[in-house]
Amino acid sequence: TASLVELPTVNVTIFPVPSTDKVTVETAETITAIQVLSMDGKVMIAQNGGNTVDISSLANGNYLLQVVTNSGTATKTIAKN
Repeated sequence: TASLVELPTVNVTIFPVPSTDKVTVETAETITAIQVLSMDGKVMIAQNGGNTVDISSLANGNYLLQVVTNSGTATKTIAKN
């Protein structure tokens, strides 16, 4: 039988929300990757490491920001204006 493995979540703060150009991610963990996903799960932006993401090329709307660290993953909703 298949079993679900629950990944640990990471505490992150994202600002500013809403944003027009860049969002900053703060966490005590080391960020290994950041992805910005459309609400239907399509990867819009993917980057390795860093703590700032440039979302200026995205259309206005809501997106999911997924932050991956060595300790786990956090997913937050962001708004682009």
